[in-house]
Amino acid sequence: MNRKRGTGMPRLGIAAASVLAAVLAAAAATPPGVLNYQGVLRDAADKPLDGSYDMVFRFWSAETGGDEILIDRHLSANGQAVTVSGGLFSVQLGTGEVLDGSGPGTYTSLTPVFADYGDVWLEVEVGGETLSPRIRVTSSGYALNASRLEGRPASGYLDTSGVEQTKAGRLVVDATGRTGFGLTAYGDSAAVYFKNADASGRGYLANGDIGVHGYGNFSGGYFADSDNSGEAYVGYWDYGISAHGGYAGAYCADSDNSGYAYVGYGDDGIAAYGNLTGGFFQDRDSSGYAYVGNGDYGIRGFGSFAGGYFKDSDGTGDAYVGYGDTGISAQGSVAGGYFADSDGTGSAHVGYGSYGIDASGTSAGGYFSDSNGSGYAYVGYSDDGISASGSYTGGYFRDSDNSGYAYVAYGDDGIRAYGGSAGGFFQNTADSNSYVRLAQNDKAAELHSSGVLVTIGSQGNGIEAYATGTAGHFEDTGTGTYARVGDYTYSLYGNGSKHFVQNHPYDPSLKVLYACLEGDEVATYTRGRGRLQNGRAVISLDETFALVTNPDIGLTAHVTPRGSAEPLAVESVTTEQLVVVGEPGSDAAFDYVVYGLRIGFEEVPAVQPKKEGEDAPIPSMAEHRHLLAERPELRAYTPLDRFRTMAAEVDGVAPEAIDLSRSQALVAAIHELDPAVDGLGEPPAPPAADVATAPEAA
Repeated sequence: MNRKRGTGMPRLGIAAASVLAAVLAAAAATPPGVLNYQGVLRDAADKPLDGSYDMVFRFWSAETGGDEILIDRHLSANGQAVTVSGGLFSVQLGTGEVLDGSGPGTYTSLTPVFADYGDVWLEVEVGGETLSPRIRVTSSGYALNASRLEGRPASGYLDTSGVEQTKAGRLVVDATGRTGFGLTAYGDSAAVYFKNADASGRGYLANGDIGVHGYGNFSGGYFADSDNSGEAYVGYWDYGISAHGGYAGAYCADSDNSGYAYVGYGDDGIAAYGNLTGGFFQDRDSSGYAYVGNGDYGIRGFGSFAGGYFKDSDGTGDAYVGYGDTGISAQGSVAGGYFADSDGTGSAHVGYGSYGIDASGTSAGGYFSDSNGSGYAYVGYSDDGISASGSYTGGYFRDSDNSGYAYVAYGDDGIRAYGGSAGGFFQNTADSNSYVRLAQNDKAAELHSSGVLVTIGSQGNGIEAYATGTAGHFEDTGTGTYARVGDYTYSLYGNGSKHFVQNHPYDPSLKVLYACLEGDEVATYTRGRGRLQNGRAVISLDETFALVTNPDIGLTAHVTPRGSAEPLAVESVTTEQLVVVGEPGSDAAFDYVVYGLRIGFEEVPAVQPKKEGEDAPIPSMAEHRHLLAERPELRAYTPLDRFRTMAAEVDGVAPEAIDLSRSQALVAAIHELDPAVDGLGEPPAPPAADVATAPEAA
């Protein structure tokens, strides 16, 4: 076969296109990365040539065009010119000056060429002239890849022999879309053994009768859900299990969920529920046992000696419950018994010194009724000494000659009182200037104390209050929120936020609650719109702004163009006038707002010492958290969720990734009021049985 380049140019006759040098090598040996190439070189007259010739061999991915893979140059310049004798020559491709071709990838030897390309074409250049056509390298050349599979050496595969093998990289077993298991393992001691580099953490799978057996310097095992809101350490220091969760540390239930318990639930160690009881406890011989959360009972106990026995740590106070024919038999160094409501605001000592009962409380110190329940009274009820009800009135009081008398809870009236001077009169015995008169002349009520006078229902006002300190104090004992009216230099002063409320315009079941803006100064503002005329605008501010604003300090102006971006600047601002400038010739419209300091309040410090007994915690947010738990869709209207959404949309930060540690630390430092811990809260309702038997007032 001859290939011609042109008249008078060399002519190449191919004696053998290509021969794999390693074709006779043993199968297990690695073949050399060279190819024998032979040919016949003649001149234009078909006469065999003699001498040394520069030859360049290029390997391509296609017969024409394609990617240039590798170049092998045999040149006199590098002492590797090809010797031709009688027209015959032989050259080992891959032994010259081997260069990477211009195509993709990097190739500096022939072996990876035949590993990566199914078709390879050889192009020959003699003395600077490229001969055509290209020659296709036949299958013998691919013997260079005989020791590899899919281009990988035999050491890159795991075999099925019993020899121990090591895989350097990661091993991924994927059974997606197939039946059975992704990985099945067996072993005499355990199915699988895992450990990290220093063996500080290790684990066995299917170890004897144990499914998973783990050890570690930190814990034996760790489990978490997908968002890490629930997690548990197993074999954690001296604990069998240490668990945490967004809802509870742990949840346990029987097979049909009729009995279940939360461990580490809110502020409770254990919260348990069951169809029969929340919990059941007994000793080994069952001579003593107790139900917790049994029907309508908190605790129901039984025992051969007593239903229950309680004492303090040093034994100075003890009590038997369900003792013989006695409900409770109690003794103590201070009193035989002490009873209090859940927050300790109502309490009673029984067998206290020379008193049979000494009781006090904001709920009820005691409850009394007549034989048929038509008249009854709570003693020490909530903040009242006595709370009484009866078929006619809750209570009746009179003086010895009946000139003054009063009914309490009479029909629709709380108190109905009569007297020759006034319907009612109340006075502090220690201070004759502190008194209250009810139904006196033309006043509904007159309240007087040293330096304080409050008139109710007089001169067209519902309430008028005057005092040298605070005119009025209002407090929500459930959240700790308080407000003082006419306190010092403040018309309204308190630890809660100031809000206005408005009906939701589209959902009658909702309301819109907006908070007032708060800052470190008493501020004023005025705002409006303006337009440049030939690049300048002079705006007269609302005249009332100058009446209430400091003209010397604290003035701040903001301008915002409308319609399109325009350069604007504040040339000057006073309490009467704002001057705005822009580009010459501009008639841009803009919005403006001017802030200032309220006149006379420039020396009010934002940080002040507390008054004696004053506390200003963050009010309890429990009610809001309870609302969001019941109506999670309302979270979208909270500042926290709005800022989380902005962070996700603008900054690409996942909402759960936002770090709130600094704000949480600040709240902790200020202290959010907890009614259960701080001793506040609404007094509990009377016992259900008492309410059921109590008659309505006449």
